[in-house]
This record gives sequence, C-alpha cells and structure tokens, in this order.
Amino acid sequence: MSDNHAALLQAYKDISAILEKEGITYYAAYGTAIGAVRHNGIIPWDDDLDLAVYGADLDRVNEALCKHLD
Repeated sequence: MSDNHAALLQAYKDISAILEKEGITYYAAYGTAIGAVRHNGIIPWDDDLDLAVYGADLDRVNEALCKHLD
C-alpha cells in the first residue's frame, strides 16, 4: 500500500468514526465505491476519497468534523 493510500485509509477511518458517533448517514461514492467492489480497496491509481452524505445533514457534518478534527 502506498503512503498516499495509507493516508486515505486513515482519513476514512477517522471521518467514518466521527460520522457514526454523531449518527450521520454516509456512504462511499464514485471511485471509492468502485474501488471497494472491484479492487477490494482503493483503486491503485486513485488519489482521493469520495464520501457522500444527505444534503439535509450538511450542517451536522460540518459541526461534527469541526468539533472532532484539528
């Protein structure tokens, strides 16, 4: 696993833990979802993380991430 992919995985773990703790529904989207299914992880040439939330939850997401992340 490349350093970039390790950082993406850690970001996913951190963000998903916060969203779950706050009861906010999220899901993998776009290349992240494709990678999870097709590559059992991150697409080898991918360099970002695609998570989606409901529009109605955007204020809660912003508050949660600001509260728990530096």
